[in-house]
Amino acid sequence: MGKILRTILYLAGALAALLLVAAVVLPLVVDPNAYKDDITALVQEKTGRQLDIEGELALSVFPWLGVEIGPTRLGNAPGFGKTPFAEVKQVQVRVRLLSLLRGRLEMDTLLLDGLRLNLARNKRGVNNWDDLAAAAGGGPAQEQGGEGGGEALAGFALGGIRIVDASLTWDDRQSGAHYSIAPVSLETGAIEPGRPVDVSLKVGLESDAPPLAGDIRMKTQALVSASMQQVELRGTRIDIDLGGEGVPGGQLQAGLTLDAALDLAAETATLSSLVARLDDSTLKGKAAVNGFARPAIRFEFALDDFDLDRYLPAQEPRPATPAAAPAAGAGALPVETLRGLDVDGSLTIGKLKAFKLHSSDIALKLRAKNGLIRLAPASAKLYQGRYAGDMQMDVRGRQPKLSMNESLSGVQIGPLLKDLTGEDKLSGNAELKSKLNMRGDTPEAMTRTLNGNVAFAFTDGAIKGIDLPALIREARAVIKGEPAPAETGPQQTDFTELKGTATITDGIIDNRDLLARSPLLRVAGEGRVDLPRERIDYLLKVRVIGSLKGQGAVDKDLEGVEIPVEIGGSFTRPSYKVRLDKVLKKAVKKKAKKKLKKKLEKKLEKLEPGLQDTLKGLFKR
Repeated sequence: MGKILRTILYLAGALAALLLVAAVVLPLVVDPNAYKDDITALVQEKTGRQLDIEGELALSVFPWLGVEIGPTRLGNAPGFGKTPFAEVKQVQVRVRLLSLLRGRLEMDTLLLDGLRLNLARNKRGVNNWDDLAAAAGGGPAQEQGGEGGGEALAGFALGGIRIVDASLTWDDRQSGAHYSIAPVSLETGAIEPGRPVDVSLKVGLESDAPPLAGDIRMKTQALVSASMQQVELRGTRIDIDLGGEGVPGGQLQAGLTLDAALDLAAETATLSSLVARLDDSTLKGKAAVNGFARPAIRFEFALDDFDLDRYLPAQEPRPATPAAAPAAGAGALPVETLRGLDVDGSLTIGKLKAFKLHSSDIALKLRAKNGLIRLAPASAKLYQGRYAGDMQMDVRGRQPKLSMNESLSGVQIGPLLKDLTGEDKLSGNAELKSKLNMRGDTPEAMTRTLNGNVAFAFTDGAIKGIDLPALIREARAVIKGEPAPAETGPQQTDFTELKGTATITDGIIDNRDLLARSPLLRVAGEGRVDLPRERIDYLLKVRVIGSLKGQGAVDKDLEGVEIPVEIGGSFTRPSYKVRLDKVLKKAVKKKAKKKLKKKLEKKLEKLEPGLQDTLKGLFKR
């Protein structure tokens, strides 16, 4: 036993002595710089690229087996100019020699200083790394089992990673876009599977399409399992600061804190303790993903106050021809993406400004699976009233189908329309219910296939842009040859009640029971509105029931007479025509008949009673 022990000690001592000699002698007798030409020739042979090693190569053996490389450049592909494809100021890699003898891979901090990577695409669509990929063979990498990878990394330790002053540029000569990620700095603590490591990352950004510049900063504590299949991020904080013409509002500041977990083996990912800050808005919540090929997404988010319009691109001017507007509208629905959705989540928003509309206390529940997408219940407060909705999209068939069951209650329609369109052509307290369905994957197709029914009621409001009493006065003056009365008030028709129902067939709205009441008028209406063509064909029947002194006096010869008002034209240029000529003819004829009757009655009084009754009967006919 003693002899065996002495032998082992002897061998260990001999090995230690050998390593010591190697550590001293090898750096003296082996000059790695003598092999520069061999290295550059080999790179030229394998890649066709020129490798320039301008700096010194340094070799160490004990206690660290390592190499240090000075300034080095790799040339670009033919046709991409003299700018290097890649260059670096300093690279340092060191491995503890004795750990290798024990079957462990212990590395010192990996240093990468001044890395420059210049990626480009020419006008023909060729990338400046395509030749390198071809030289490497381009074959798929062999898959390694999760357990084998875990065993290999069980004895792995890295002192850290330090990347200093790195940059990545992308020059797309096909599109003319140019992007720059610089400077990039990354610093980590010691990395060992199963132990947490601090990570600090800073990335600068610059782009000319869209034009913006800024930086992203992240700090986190990462934990990677020995199998490399599980990753945890704890106490993660991300800060984003961007500015430029391509940033909505010219400036964007955002922050994010969260905990995250990723399990590659189980194909799951979770976000917890999420707090995201975007300018003046804060989002809190959690989310989870199960399965990466067809992810099942679950989330619960709460947003306090958000102005969506702040981040939307500026609207382009509407085409002069209304019919041309839809062609420039939104594109087709991403049907294939929608079919694959598996989502179950909820979102609440304290206050929201979107598409110029203001709302509050918003609550949404979204479910999507197997091609059925449902947003219900959906509720919100807006313009002193409430909204409730139930929307469903079915993308299982050849054409998407959309159905909506919505209602507005107690909403002040004037301020709503003013914010949405810039004009409050209708005001009053609104009650509205609609059940609609449509098909297609574009807004134009949905408009052409819109079907359903609508019921509406407005109280204590006005229709702006048309003053029915004024139209009646003007038409009467023209027919009687009198001067047109001066306009004394706003162009609007007041009402105490306006209600009706409508059916919609293939985008054409058909209304037959419009009824409006006011102290001065009674209005009945019927007609059609063609949404695809944006045309109006409508008839109002107006009856004067009292004096119009509030909006200008009208002779009592029109009181109780039904006056037709024809509305036509397009949405942008509607026309109004009062058909008062026939009405006045009837009124004058009626008045003349009354005068004639009175004269005849006076003369009949002088006749005999029997003949008098006979003539009166004939007159009544």
